[in-house]
This record gives sequence, C-alpha cells and structure tokens, in this order.
Amino acid sequence: MKRILYAGTALFVFGGMASVQAAEPVKLSIGGEMKQQVIIADQDADGQASVDQQSNAYVNFKGSAKLDNGLDIAVSVETIASQQADSRTAAGATGNGGSGSNSNIRRAYLTLSSSFGQLILGQREDYGFITANSAPDVGWGVQDGDWSNAIASLSDHSSYLGTNTSRYNARSEKITLVTPSFAGFSAGFSYTPDISQARAGALSMASDSDVLNAGGSLNSRNGLNVNRRINRSTFAGDMYLGGVSYKNKFGDVSLNANAAMGQLDLANTRVYQGGLQASYAGFTLGGSVFVREVPNEATVTYVNGTGSSAPTVVGNNAYAKAVMHAGTSFDVGASYKSGPYAVSLGYFQDKSKRNPNATGGGRADSTEVVALSGRYTMGPGVEWRNSFYLVDFKNNGGFSNDNTENNGFAVMTGVMVKF
Repeated sequence: MKRILYAGTALFVFGGMASVQAAEPVKLSIGGEMKQQVIIADQDADGQASVDQQSNAYVNFKGSAKLDNGLDIAVSVETIASQQADSRTAAGATGNGGSGSNSNIRRAYLTLSSSFGQLILGQREDYGFITANSAPDVGWGVQDGDWSNAIASLSDHSSYLGTNTSRYNARSEKITLVTPSFAGFSAGFSYTPDISQARAGALSMASDSDVLNAGGSLNSRNGLNVNRRINRSTFAGDMYLGGVSYKNKFGDVSLNANAAMGQLDLANTRVYQGGLQASYAGFTLGGSVFVREVPNEATVTYVNGTGSSAPTVVGNNAYAKAVMHAGTSFDVGASYKSGPYAVSLGYFQDKSKRNPNATGGGRADSTEVVALSGRYTMGPGVEWRNSFYLVDFKNNGGFSNDNTENNGFAVMTGVMVKF
C-alpha cells in the first residue's frame, strides 16, 4: 500500500500527465560508446607478465518531448552491445548475458521534469550515485576502474571497489525525486522497493547455492568446517536514500559537492557518502568517501568448529562482498587538461571488515590502487586513453592461512569512442 501512495503522490505533484498530450510524439535518437583496450599486466599471483585485449560496448536509445502543460518527459533505454554482459567472458560461455547471447538492458527509465523538480521512475541508479563526485580520472578509472580486470583479487577477499551505492541497489527499479536547484543547492530522495536477487542483478545478491556453499565446496573453507546460518529474510527488503548536492561557479572556479545517507532493510545496513570536486584553469582536485555500517543487531550469524572468534560473514559470494562487509572506501586525486591533452593522478583505498559486527573495529581486508593516466582527444567523441596502475590486495581475515597478499601493475592503452 505504501508503494502505491508514494508513486501516486509523486505523479499527482507532476500534474496529471496521463491526460495531457505532447505537441510532438517522443522520438528516439541512438547513441552509445565502445572501448577497445590492450592490457599488459604483471602480478605476484601468477609470477609472470600477461597480455590481453578487452572490449565493451553500449547502445543507447533516448528521446524526449514537451507536453502542452509545460511538463518535460524523457525516456532512456541503454543496452549492452557486447557478446556478454561481462565482455571478458568468452563468446558461447554461460554468463550474465545467457549462453553465448546478450539480451541485457543496462538502464531503462522515464524522467518527468517541471518547475517542481524531477521524477525518475525505472531502472536507474539512486540519487546518491547520480550526484556523486570523486577523484578525477582521464583514463580507465580509479575506483571501480578497469584495473580490476587485470589484477586478480585474493580468494575470499572482502572489498568494495567504489565510493557509491552501485553494489547495493544497482540499477534495480526505483523511485527518485529531485528538487529544483536553489542557489546551487538541490536535494533528492530515492526509494528502492524489494531489493532482491532477481531485481538487483548479479552484483547485489547471492543465490541460494552461494549461501549454502563456501568457496564452491559445501561447508568447507581453508580446511575449516563451515556452517553458515544466514536468515533468508535479510536477502530482501527496501532501501531509502536521501541526499543533497551543490553545483556553482565563482568566477573561474567551479565547485561540485554531494552528501547522502542510506538505510537498507538488508541486515539493517547504513551507508554514508560524500564527495567534492573543485576546478580552476584546467586543474581539477577531488575526492570522495563511502562508509558502510552493519550494527550489532543484524540478524546474521556464523558458526564453525573453532568457536566464536570466527568472522560473522566470510566466503567468496556476492552477498558477503556486496552487502555485509562494513568498512570504508575513499579516493583522492587531481587532473589537468590543456586543449586535447589531459593527465591525472589518483589514489583509491578500501578497508572491508571480515566481521561487521565486531567491537573494536574487527579485522579488515585492504585494497589499494594508484592510477596515473593520460588522454588525447583525437576528434569529436574519439579519445586515446592510457592508464598505469599499481594495485595491492591484502587479506587480514584472522585465519592462519589467510594473511596473504597479491600486488602487481597493469598498463592499459586503448580507444574510447562515444557516438
């Protein structure tokens, strides 16, 4: 009932749109992007250098119209144009896109805008993600960057590779309300009903087999007998997120900032997000932070043969990695742009606890990334991007054979085409 009231109230505010005709019907335009990369990487995990070629592509359909009452309506459908949703999976293999095929929709949402603000309905990230600011990068990304395709994470490594909420409600169905801007300030609220495995996608929820199994072997991990008892009700629930953003210019100085707080029914998780970017004369400085808290009253327990000292949630499954691991991630960096050339230097760090309920902080795995990037704009929508990464994964889970580390470097060069 409450969801009907939320949606009904929002639609009423935006002015009886169903009975109003547009002067012209919505017409779709086609756009998108494609990236092609060559990667050279060397890491301790395999002890040798490797060469790889990777790609990804999206095709987008967008359209808009102005209704007779002044209301603006827009639609956006973004499709994954690679052979797989995960383009690193070989063609013909079973993956996110199906067996050798891809029918995935990346985003599909509708936007209504008026003097009252903006309403977004559908498969779109939440307000915190949309308005997020972070360390500038002109290459292949610092946080959530393509370096994770080249340097292998450790077994059972706990990490959150961004400073945003993308791994909680992903692009699942949601309602987002955004206020008009006043003196550079605006506010927004996102409501995601029933986050679930089916709706939130592979990054957010684990399957039943992930819950019952540890590291692919039933009730076994690193020689320990494992019996996970996770309340299935924690796998579904709502998420509420509210935030504010600021965007303004003072002479030649541009300033962007954001802050958001979210509450999940998933183990009563609470998240805090903030970011800032300042630009002047081609220089941009920026950074962001994302804090994840799982309180002691979370209905999750972990039992093994070694007693109560074991972490509450362990194992290489999407639920443990994406939802339960409390911790903090942040990034900081700078960039400079002059004509068609740009360079950037950024640093990202994440510390994700193995036991989110532990008093005194608990043990945490760490992920650190340094990224030096350069970009040359060869023409409209065509960029040659280059990134050099230093990456370090370190486990600190408290098990006798769990204090392991993998570090390495990766060089990525390639072309990004936006059309």
